[in-house]
Parts: sequence; structure tokens; C-alpha cells
Amino acid sequence: MRSRSATGMFSRAKRYLPLALAGVLAAGAELSTDAVADVFRLRPSIFVEQIFVDNIRSSSEDRDADGITSLTARLDANVTTDRIQAIARIEGFYNEVWAANDLDGANGRGDAGARVKLFQDNLYVDATARRQQVFLEPTGGGGAEFLTGQNQQQETDFSVSPTLQMDLFGLADLIVRASYAQVLFDEPVVGPALVPLDDVTAKGLSGRISTGKRASMYEAIVAANYLETDSDFQQRTIIGGLLLHLTDQFTAIGRIGYERIGLPAKQVAREL
Repeated sequence: MRSRSATGMFSRAKRYLPLALAGVLAAGAELSTDAVADVFRLRPSIFVEQIFVDNIRSSSEDRDADGITSLTARLDANVTTDRIQAIARIEGFYNEVWAANDLDGANGRGDAGARVKLFQDNLYVDATARRQQVFLEPTGGGGAEFLTGQNQQQETDFSVSPTLQMDLFGLADLIVRASYAQVLFDEPVVGPALVPLDDVTAKGLSGRISTGKRASMYEAIVAANYLETDSDFQQRTIIGGLLLHLTDQFTAIGRIGYERIGLPAKQVAREL
């Protein structure tokens, strides 16, 4: 796993890329005119939610009734051209707990996604990014976070996936996709197995070839996938399938597959 001290200024700035990209798209939408209304679109929203609960701290011994007023401000923007489809959303949340003020919280999130066509419909790149930021962290333990459905951890996620799809001599459709993704936590968080999770980098390559609907009686599909992370996790899968359309209402499906998973060395040692 990489050292945090070696990330440098670029790595720190990269964590705020989703908010910056969402802001650029929103600014572009706001500056749009009627002539380009089909290119830039902007939609602001405000939501107010009132929650009442009889056990605000989720305690089995000391049950306290309380109320939560939740405010959400949202800004959606999208850009659509012949080559680019992009969407962005910026959200800000504030939760005011009536009596248990140590559970008050404020956080925000920026999401952005885009598809850029490089060559007609055959070659394109998909990209996504997200930033979660906590501005006011609740200091008291309780169920406010669960009740509002908001994640209070700070992290940045992004992925890039170039994709090639093409017709193979009129016989089959081919799709090949490569992917690179990172999940960057400001601080390690507890995972499902109560193990601290640090930053994760994942790389993948997948392919799928299918006869599609060229033949009315059958469809043949072969799909393969490879995934690896910087923690030495690896997964290889290949699946072949055959669909026989015997009647309009009845289809027989045959499938065969292979999967191999390589666990990180630290996890193998812990299990032993």
C-alpha cells in the first residue's frame, strides 16, 4: 500500500476533483443561453425532511426521544453534445437534532460522470468521480447517521474506462473494456470484517463476444474478466453460454464457467 507521506500536492488536489468538475459543469450550465439550452442544463433543488425517533442514540438502556430536521440543497447539471455526455451533482446536507446537539452534522458530496466518444460509436471513454466531505462531524454516538442515510466518512472515488465495441464481420458483437479505479480514504475506515481499509487501486480488463439477435433460434455468449488490486487481490473469470429459443415462450439455457481468486498474502496469513 502506498505511503500517505509520498502522495504530494497532486494526490491531495486529486481528492477534490469531483467537486471541481461538478462546479465547472454547473458554472457552464448557468452561463448558457437559450441558443445552447440543449447543450447545458441546470436544475437546483431544496429538500426538507422531518424525522421523529424514540431512541436517538440507539441505546438499549437509555432511550431518548428526539427530532431531526434535515435540509438538503442540490444542484444538477448535464452537458450533451455529439461527442460528450456529462452529468454532475453537488449536494449539501445539514441535520439539526433538536435536543442532542452533539449529533448535529453537515456534509457534502460531489459526483460527476462523463462519456466521451473518440471514434463514432466504436471507441469511447467513461469516467466517474466522487468526493465526500464532512464539514461538521457529529461527536456523539447514535442513530442520526443511519436515520438520514448519509455517509459521514471522507473519501474520493474515481474511475476511467476506455471501451472498444465493434461488429465482427457481421457474425458477432465484440466489447472490450479496460478500467482503472481508486478509492482514497482521508483516514482508514473499518471494513466489513472490522479490518481497517486503506486506499485501494483496482485495474481490470474484460471482454464479451456475442452473436446477439442475428439468429432467431439461438444466441451464443462468451465473457471474460480480469481484476487485480494493489493489495494483491486477483480474480479471473470466463463464462460461456448458449441460449436456445425452442419456442416463443420457452428458452433452454446452458452455461459453463471458470473462476479463480487469489487472496492477498496478508489475508491468507491471517486465516491460517
